[in-house]
Amino acid sequence: MKRIIALLLVCFSITACSEGIPPLDFTPSDVLPTGKKIDAGVKDISISFAKPKERVGKIQVGFGGNQYESSFKSTFEDSLQEALIKSAIFSDYAKRKVLIVAKVMQLETPEAGLAFKTQLVVRYSLLDTSTGKLVFTRDIKTVGNVEMSYAFLGATRFSESRNRAVRSSIENFISSLGEAKF
Repeated sequence: MKRIIALLLVCFSITACSEGIPPLDFTPSDVLPTGKKIDAGVKDISISFAKPKERVGKIQVGFGGNQYESSFKSTFEDSLQEALIKSAIFSDYAKRKVLIVAKVMQLETPEAGLAFKTQLVVRYSLLDTSTGKLVFTRDIKTVGNVEMSYAFLGATRFSESRNRAVRSSIENFISSLGEAKF
C-alpha cells in the first residue's frame, strides 16, 4: 500500500511539474473600438516603477522578488500599445501628441499560498508633448486573483495572477480615457 501511495505521489508530482509557467501576457483580449475619439495621437509610451517614497505598497518585480524588470516593462508597454490601437481611442492624424506614462506604484503578490492575489496600482498620466503639461492622470487599482483550481504549480498561479492584474489595469485605463478632457 505504501508503494502505491508513493508511486501515485511521484506521478502526481511529475504531472504537476510539466504544466509550465505561463509567459508574461498582459494584453487584454476584450478591447473593442470605443465610441469616443480623443483629438490627440500617442507619440510614445513609458513604463516605470515608482521611487520608494512614491509607492503605495511593495513593488515585487519577478517571482519572489527576483528582478525581471526590463521584460516586465517591455511586455507592459507592448500590451498597452496593442490595446490602445484596438480601442482606436486616439487619432493618429491629430496635431496634438501625448506621452503616456504608466508608473507602477504597487505590485504585490504573495510568494506562496493556495490562491494568489496580486495587488497592482498604476498611475497613468498623459502629457502634452508640445507644452509638457499634464492633461490627464488616474490611479488604477486592480487585483489579479487565481485560485488553486487554476493550476497545481504555485509559480503558474503566481504568474497568471500578475497577468490578470495588468490586463485589468490596461482595460480600466482605456475605459477611464472617456473622462479625459482635451
